[in-house]
Amino acid sequence: MDILGAPSDLPPIAMPPLAPAGTMDRPPLSVDELDPAAWVALCWRQDHLPLRRLQRRSHYEALQHLESRACWRTTSKLGLDDDQRYSLSRHHLDRVEQLAAQARPDLVELRSSRPQGPVAMSVATRRRPRLRWPLRMNFTVGWGTWFSNRQVGLRDRWFRVLSISDYKGAPQP
Repeated sequence: MDILGAPSDLPPIAMPPLAPAGTMDRPPLSVDELDPAAWVALCWRQDHLPLRRLQRRSHYEALQHLESRACWRTTSKLGLDDDQRYSLSRHHLDRVEQLAAQARPDLVELRSSRPQGPVAMSVATRRRPRLRWPLRMNFTVGWGTWFSNRQVGLRDRWFRVLSISDYKGAPQP
């Protein structure tokens, strides 16, 4: 403190915690550093993926959601910290993506084969319409999103019901 010229009686400044491993700029923990019980349970799921049921891109998206929730549930049961949680999720979902791409390359494109870097986007500007009387209120603007979210939820539940037999005998952490 004396080197900086600050008074020595100031309390220390609390540093904010780091972002969890596997998020933002922090790489995930290596597989060797992951919780063994959680990784064994997730590896079992990787070996029993319902890949034969993938018929459409939406089935693959449902599988990703199913596996993401299973990973989250596993880490919650074991009471793991965020570093473990996000690292396990990252490794598990990457492996699911690889296995699905091997089984159905027409449906799944690996992230490593996608173009990297910033994507150029153009923004179109629209003229603002003049207000006329009576004002027209668009109260149904958010309904499309609401119905789409319900559709995704139903699709995920349906895929879960279809694939429940593939996960019989899954180890519980």
